[in-house]
Amino acid sequence: MKDLALFLFPKTIFISHLKNTKKQINNIVNTLSKLDTLKSYQNTPQFGSNVSHASIDKDVLNKLPLLRDKIIEKFYQFKRNVMCYKNDFKISTSWISKTKKNQTSMYHSHKNCMFSGAYYPIIDKKSAPLYFFQDNNLSFNLETTENNVINSSEIKVTPQNDTVIFFPSNLYHCIGQHSSNKTRYCIAFNLFPIGRLGNADSCVEVQ
Repeated sequence: MKDLALFLFPKTIFISHLKNTKKQINNIVNTLSKLDTLKSYQNTPQFGSNVSHASIDKDVLNKLPLLRDKIIEKFYQFKRNVMCYKNDFKISTSWISKTKKNQTSMYHSHKNCMFSGAYYPIIDKKSAPLYFFQDNNLSFNLETTENNVINSSEIKVTPQNDTVIFFPSNLYHCIGQHSSNKTRYCIAFNLFPIGRLGNADSCVEVQ
């Protein structure tokens, strides 16, 4: 038998381009820029005011129904073709992440949902990346000959224009430092499975 390396129980993220027109993207950014009642629970005395802001509105995608439908369609491709799930899903919450120059965010995960996502209408070369962190209580911090998805505790994803990213809600993530003079807008959202979940005495119907 040959040597075999098995990668057990990976965390899967999915990145896709939505193919919006320039006019559609401009309309999206225009809508987001008008939602100016913004605050963040992460803006605390401990972390100061250099943390990115989040909108009070937690139903932003319903203001952008065409974009919402494209995101749901793309997520269904992911859940069917990659995750092979039968259940339908619904977007439970959606909000704006607004990041100005030198702002960032703390590492965090999302509760009461199964998948989360982020849509980026316009990104430039100095825009903040998205970081994912493997929270598995690593006991040792070793030197490596190269960093890869097996031995890294942190992975950086650089968003592109008009892209959406889906990831497990319990995966810790944060916004890296934003170096651009242009405000970075992102629509974040959570997804929840609906229909029949589980079986036997662990079965529940979710509408």
